[in-house]
Amino acid sequence: MYIYRIRINLNIIEIILGQSLNCLYNEKNFQLNNPIDFSFNSQGDLYLLEKSSPFIRVLRSSNNQLENLNLNLNNIKINFASIINYHDGSIILANIASKEIFKLKSISITNEDEQTNGLNIHSTDKNEVYVFNRVGQHRSTIDALTGL
Repeated sequence: MYIYRIRINLNIIEIILGQSLNCLYNEKNFQLNNPIDFSFNSQGDLYLLEKSSPFIRVLRSSNNQLENLNLNLNNIKINFASIINYHDGSIILANIASKEIFKLKSISITNEDEQTNGLNIHSTDKNEVYVFNRVGQHRSTIDALTGL
C-alpha cells in the first residue's frame, strides 16, 4: 500500500510512503504527461488519464510500475475529461468530443488470483471467513459452514 502525492504543476507523482515486497525498483517519482484525472481500482492500482498519448497509464500497486494501457481508438475524436474505475473492474471514460461514455475494458482479477495473492482470515468467534485482496482491501465475507 502506498501514499501518493500528485503534483500537477510539476507533472509528477511522488510516492510519499510505502514499499511493495514485490517491488524490483526503488523509483519514487514518475513523470506525467499533462494529467486530467485519476482513479483507483479495488486492487489499489492508480489509473491516470492524461492529455497526450497513451492517454491512460496505470501505476500498479503490486510492483510499483507505471504501465501504458493501450487503446484502439481508430476514427474516434478524442477529448477525454474523466476516468472512473467501475466496481466490476471495467474502466469508464467520458469523451467530451463525441459526448459519449465509453466502457473500455474489464480488468478484474480472477477468484484464483484473489486466493493466491490475497489473505483469508478465519473468525474465532463466528463461522465466517474474511477475504482480503493483495493490498488488504476487504473483498467478501464467507460463511464457513455453507461456503456462501
